[in-house]
Amino acid sequence: MVLIQCPHCDDEIELEDGSFGLFDCPHCENEFEWESPNGDEVGNFEPTGTESMNFHFKKAGVILALTVISMAVITFFLFLFNGESIGDSFGWTFFVAVITAAFWIPVSFIPSIIYLIWHYVKGLQDD
Repeated sequence: MVLIQCPHCDDEIELEDGSFGLFDCPHCENEFEWESPNGDEVGNFEPTGTESMNFHFKKAGVILALTVISMAVITFFLFLFNGESIGDSFGWTFFVAVITAAFWIPVSFIPSIIYLIWHYVKGLQDD
């Protein structure tokens, strides 16, 4: 949620994140326009303060999930075709995936950690 002030009556108005365009003030019923901080209608909105921390942790979680899934799929397909039959391939793939999980699960945290450090440093520079 974004808290803004009505340009007509100066009362606070809550708008959904990413919503931009023409709105009617619920207090004075005058129409006003709200644009994104970047000036575009698409709205590359990035929250600030506590909301920013939650936003970036959620985004880092999505990055982590995508990394883990992609590494699991790559591991599966790399070892799927190493057996002489489909049954051997599945058994071998499972065995290797379990053994290599000790490596690829911690490695999959690296993009999320880099993302969080990048935005932490960026936040320090903005302050």
